[in-house]
Amino acid sequence: MADTAVILAAGMGSRLAASGDAETFSKPLMSVGGKTLLERTIGCCRAGGARRIVVVTGFRHALVEAEVARLTQGDLETVHNPAWTKSNGLSLYACRDRLDAPFALMMSDHVFDPSILADLLALAPAPGTVTLAVDYKIAEVFDLDDATKVQVDDGKIGPISKALTTYNAIDCGLFLCTPAIFAALGEVVAKKGDTTLSEGMAIIGARGQFLPFDIGDRWWQDVDTPEMLEQASAQLAKRGL
Repeated sequence: MADTAVILAAGMGSRLAASGDAETFSKPLMSVGGKTLLERTIGCCRAGGARRIVVVTGFRHALVEAEVARLTQGDLETVHNPAWTKSNGLSLYACRDRLDAPFALMMSDHVFDPSILADLLALAPAPGTVTLAVDYKIAEVFDLDDATKVQVDDGKIGPISKALTTYNAIDCGLFLCTPAIFAALGEVVAKKGDTTLSEGMAIIGARGQFLPFDIGDRWWQDVDTPEMLEQASAQLAKRGL
């Protein structure tokens, strides 16, 4: 059973910024239902059973690190990704010396039912695997055009992309990773000095070790646009959260 979570909070989040160069803007610090996005994500990690939470910072890292300091209960630590302007895979790759056992991975801009994370952390992943939480309730997904689509066949994840035209599930942005993901990301970094998460996951998938986890009737919401922010706030209010 894993007890560590990694939260990627390094990006700029320009689609939510009133102005890309606004001095005080930080996407993880945007308020959703009276709490910052990062505070909500950390709260979900704790409720899901994470005992160690690693927050990866980048854009305006001092602001995010101050929020981490405000929220810590002795369970938070930060890793700074100085190459945050490059692809998101480098933010996870920056943690490679900190993690040698299975861990949960998520973004700071998702809100979700903590029981999804609890069930992921309770799994006993086989070496070399990555497990992705997926939502088969496609008709209920808000802003489907912006969602990352997934094709699941025979219990394994195949193609995954926002541009897929044939798919049967949606990526919820929650993963259970084994340390093999670092080697996969490293393969891409060695070739081009950069890597997306998707490129690392594709290597895992090519080995037949990228696996789905069905969230069932539980809820989640990505927060990438003002419309998604409004939807997330409504969902949290509906649930009294």
